[in-house]
Amino acid sequence: MIKSIKKLTNFRWLNLFDITYKNKDGNDAKWMMTSRKQDPTVGKDKPDAVVIIPILDDRMVLIKQYRPPLGDYIIEHPAGLIDKGETPLEAAARELKEEVGLDIIESFASKKITYNSPGITDESVVYVFAKTKGEPHTDGNESSEDIEVLVVDPFEAKELLNSDVLFSAKCWLIVSFFAAGNSKYDDIIGTKK
Repeated sequence: MIKSIKKLTNFRWLNLFDITYKNKDGNDAKWMMTSRKQDPTVGKDKPDAVVIIPILDDRMVLIKQYRPPLGDYIIEHPAGLIDKGETPLEAAARELKEEVGLDIIESFASKKITYNSPGITDESVVYVFAKTKGEPHTDGNESSEDIEVLVVDPFEAKELLNSDVLFSAKCWLIVSFFAAGNSKYDDIIGTKK
């Protein structure tokens, strides 16, 4: 049970907090965490971000993005923070257009909020599965985004999985499913008959 949370930084997108809580033995314990929220005790019922699983002509769209904490490029799905007043589907459409230049034809947002790395953060995401159209490009990227768009079929996905390239954990799982032959939009969102 959390007893207190002390905010240690004051940044726009991410902050560090010191938590005091009662451990399972009933003793006070300390933990450090990051949060995208200014107050991590508020807004737990709303996701912070969307992770988009785009399908373009039965191929999966991935991004290879430079991530400063790793000092390297990593394979991920397009993703982004949900702006105030946006629904997950609206955020997905905006982020997909900005990051990879694609438009959504049809989409489905998971109802379940999930957590990326709960040992260090309370960041929560909703997955959006999207059938897309257009020609992939990175013209809408911000200067902080170093992104290459990859559009892969199941065979190419399997090759990526077996290569030395880095993967985000959540992306690795979904690409593994895709590479195993679940390659159609309906297969991925679970409407396969």
